[in-house]
Amino acid sequence: MIYSEWLDVPFKPNTIHTAGGGIDTIGYFADIGVPKLTPTLVNTADVKLYINSKDASDPVIYPLPYNAPSGLYIQFSAYAQGISLYSNGDLGTVTTNGKKYQQFRYMIVPGNTQGRLAASINWSDYAAAKVYLGLKD
Repeated sequence: MIYSEWLDVPFKPNTIHTAGGGIDTIGYFADIGVPKLTPTLVNTADVKLYINSKDASDPVIYPLPYNAPSGLYIQFSAYAQGISLYSNGDLGTVTTNGKKYQQFRYMIVPGNTQGRLAASINWSDYAAAKVYLGLKD
């Protein structure tokens, strides 16, 4: 099992030039370096990504991809040594009054790992996955 700490992830705007000479932002993207994510793991492991929309003292954690009723969405793709994120809103980590919001954590569960029956785990429930995997915040 490979997992990260809660990470600060800055997003950048994805822009296009308009016919009138202006620039429109059509989305936001970010990349997370994951040195231990090998091509073999990309092909055989289960890669999970979570966002804590609040701060560490009062977490509200969502599994990705996520589609909010408001139309906000965020998705990700995994590749050798990295994870790319794309959203229609700027979901980069921000600091307000000394607290960090919108941090990200990845979990990589190798496909060849022998262990407890994982079929009963709801991997979209961060709290259940955290308990099952013995993670500490």
